[in-house]
Amino acid sequence: MHNYENRRLEIMKRKLIDSLPFERQVASAIDILRCVAWFEHIRDHLQKTGSRVCATAYGIGKFIQPETYAGVSPALYNHNMWPKYAAGLHCPGQVTLAAAEKKVPGSTAIYDASVWTMLNVTNPVGGQIDTGLRTLRVEVQEALYEKKGLRFGRYHRRKVGQATLSSLERHAGGLDALAAAVLLLKEACEAGDRERCFHVGLSLHRILLMTCVSMPVLSYRLPLIVYFSLFVFPLAASDSLIIDVPICEFYEMTDLLSTYVAILEDLRVIRAENARVTRERRRLLVGDLGKDLQFGLMPRLKVAPDCRDSRVAGRVASHTVGKDWGLSVLRQYGAVDFPPEETLLDMKAAYDQARLRHELSQCTREECNGLPGCG
Repeated sequence: MHNYENRRLEIMKRKLIDSLPFERQVASAIDILRCVAWFEHIRDHLQKTGSRVCATAYGIGKFIQPETYAGVSPALYNHNMWPKYAAGLHCPGQVTLAAAEKKVPGSTAIYDASVWTMLNVTNPVGGQIDTGLRTLRVEVQEALYEKKGLRFGRYHRRKVGQATLSSLERHAGGLDALAAAVLLLKEACEAGDRERCFHVGLSLHRILLMTCVSMPVLSYRLPLIVYFSLFVFPLAASDSLIIDVPICEFYEMTDLLSTYVAILEDLRVIRAENARVTRERRRLLVGDLGKDLQFGLMPRLKVAPDCRDSRVAGRVASHTVGKDWGLSVLRQYGAVDFPPEETLLDMKAAYDQARLRHELSQCTREECNGLPGCG
């Protein structure tokens, strides 16, 4: 199976130029995502049906649009647009979409799905809350609306608390839960509720991780991770904390999560699930199966520039030590349920030192005159 990830990353770098308006950068990234999602849906479908043409974009294109390839008609030559679709360089036109729909029914619905509008962070929430959420899978709707009302066509929103977010995390296969979480994040941003932004962002981090290890999203996870790192997670900051998502590290975390899910399924520690349900996979992220998994797969945090609370600096430092410990265990494919005493002491020391440094950095010369480290 040909891998187009490096080419897709190259295309994203080329199109996401800092000199372009922010809205245009986001629109270009969304176009890349919907194009590669459409292509991978087609490839995944053909692979499942046993077709031998699914290995490369060239083969898929020749299967979908044979009339455009050289040798079929003397009047035509091979313009070979399909590798460009696979990389996200060009979006398919209506003729190509129609041709693909004939061979792979439902592919156009992927390209035109409402999730792309919901994932676009420049689109105001507006009517998306009413119209967008109602187009998502039933399980995702049940996480956001009261179940009893849904049975009778009544949409009563549930409060966006931990119970709602946890329910959403249990259905993180595919893009629906991801789009819903982004919409909740945008809603919190528009309301000016920075604390809610942060808590939705923590949940969104878990949802993105689980989404990226489900098929066919696994096949185009890299541009999805890039988009969220650059455009989505910057919105998920409180007045004191920022969620930091290094692209390469997050990509590695998806590999680690996928590997551990496979191992734990083989050992029958967790049950195998269909692609859309992520109840068992979520257990790896919330500490049910060990602190090594929870710590190693949690997000990195940074102190917000205007934060003056030294306790936040201490929390971030301690969190970082725990994160690094968890990742080091997972990279060796080990299993350590709880941090050793040495790590716990390092976490405490990091907390104390970071808090002291932050306090010293905030005080004026008059306030700290004579204190060690000042002067």
